[in-house]
Amino acid sequence: MQFLQQRFARLLLPALLLCACDMASSEAPSSLLDADELAMDEELDTETIATVILESGGAVEFTNIGSGGIAVYEQIPEGSYSPVEILMDGEGATPLEVFLAIAPPEREVPEVLTAAHARFAAEQEIDAEPRALTFTSNNGLRSLTYLDIDPVDCSLPADGAWFDTWWTVMNWGWHKYYRGSATNKSIPYTPYTHTWQGHMCNSAISSTRLFRVDSLGPSPCPGIGGSFAWAIGVPPGHRALYRVWNLSSECRWLAETTSIWPVSGSYSLGSTKP
Repeated sequence: MQFLQQRFARLLLPALLLCACDMASSEAPSSLLDADELAMDEELDTETIATVILESGGAVEFTNIGSGGIAVYEQIPEGSYSPVEILMDGEGATPLEVFLAIAPPEREVPEVLTAAHARFAAEQEIDAEPRALTFTSNNGLRSLTYLDIDPVDCSLPADGAWFDTWWTVMNWGWHKYYRGSATNKSIPYTPYTHTWQGHMCNSAISSTRLFRVDSLGPSPCPGIGGSFAWAIGVPPGHRALYRVWNLSSECRWLAETTSIWPVSGSYSLGSTKP
């Protein structure tokens, strides 16, 4: 999905993520969000790289956000295995390695992901050849002893424990979490950072909830403070993770939910950085 300065967003069609999708298909939508129906001010200089539909009915989307950074957005049904957690957290995977692990083998590998991986490998002085990692969304993956990668639902005991365990194990020092049913809720901007993760878990019975992300900073950042850079509807019973990876400039990040249609039900909203 494209980063857009926007005041409003339509809800994500639940059928897209709730359908029985065949991971072997080489076809994928260009974006999880239909940009034609957004009320927008201006399109920013970012681009959707690729979208991969998972066997679980979820999806992972890769976006070039500029300044060397890649955003990886994951939206999955609660109780499903998470590619971001298993691959990026458990294996230290780059976005390229995530794509190679979850995309059908016939899918063309995006050049932007290849270039970003090469830059990261040079910076970290590691092997530039991407690793052949694996991900299967519906069978028994090995459990990492230091990080809980089991499927998580949207209840407070499950999601709250996951959030606290995650930032503790990853040693990310800044973290804010909200659980409730407020129509509008913002988590304050983070301090300046190259890396960030926001998440929403929607435990409502029938209400899709808007998940919005913004960035702010004197450095080139994807968005301008006060004008939200990105938004999408998270259907009931779904978990969403938004990871900013290897941004060369430092930005401040905000996660919030704001309603533009009637909503009800509980949800969680989290924001954390190293």
